[in-house]
Amino acid sequence: MRKLHKGVLPGLIVALFALGGSTGCFVLEEVDKGQELMKQHSPDANKVDRVEKDDSGGISLAALRERSAGALEDISGRVEEALAAEPDPANVVVQCAIEGRTEFTRKFDCQSRGGRVIPR
Repeated sequence: MRKLHKGVLPGLIVALFALGGSTGCFVLEEVDKGQELMKQHSPDANKVDRVEKDDSGGISLAALRERSAGALEDISGRVEEALAAEPDPANVVVQCAIEGRTEFTRKFDCQSRGGRVIPR
C-alpha cells in the first residue's frame, strides 16, 4: 500500500501544477481583454479621435486654440472666487497648548488632537 502512495503522489503534484498554471493563463487573458475594453471606452480614447491632426501626426494649431479658449478666464474667475470667500473658522491658524507645549496649528487640528486654543 505504501508503494502505491509513493507512485501516485508525484503524479498528483504534477497534475496540480499543470492545472494551476492553466488557470493563471486564463486569468491573464481575461485581464488583457478587460484592459482593451477599458481603452476603447475611456474618455481619453474618445478625445483623441475628436482632435484634428496635422500632416505630421500632431495636434493642429486650430485644435489647440479651441481647447485653450476661455481657459485663462476660467482660472482667473476661480482665483477671484477663492480670494473673495471668507476663510473657514476651523481652518484658521491658532496657538494651541497641547501636551505641555505651544504649537501653531489649525484650529480644527488643535481641537481634534485634544489641545486647548490659546486666545490672542
